[in-house]
Amino acid sequence: MGMQRVLVVDDNRDSADSLVTAFSVLGHEAVAAYGGREALARIDDTRPSLIVLDLSMPEMDGYALARAIRALPAYAAVPMVALSGFGSEADRTKSREAGFDRHMLKPFDLVDLERMVDMVDTTAR
Repeated sequence: MGMQRVLVVDDNRDSADSLVTAFSVLGHEAVAAYGGREALARIDDTRPSLIVLDLSMPEMDGYALARAIRALPAYAAVPMVALSGFGSEADRTKSREAGFDRHMLKPFDLVDLERMVDMVDTTAR
């Protein structure tokens, strides 16, 4: 598994910061943004090789943010993972249609994160 530059987007600061710490423990560089507008403003500075987004955020939810990121030519093919408390087939279909490569259910642990990064490594578009 190669080192990833991860952009974590979650309006819950504790969640976002915990994920950044977890990715760091796994040997990746990670930065947090606490909302969609902040993520779009910081994406060029971050130059992520992996983007992890919470779906339930105020103002701009994860689906809208995913579509906005996919519309940026430099990030159209960067692997994106949706984080959600909901995982029905309809939820997964909606996240796929918004441009996500993976849909991950909360809560999760370090092993789940490592597995997710491995899957992204082997299925990068």
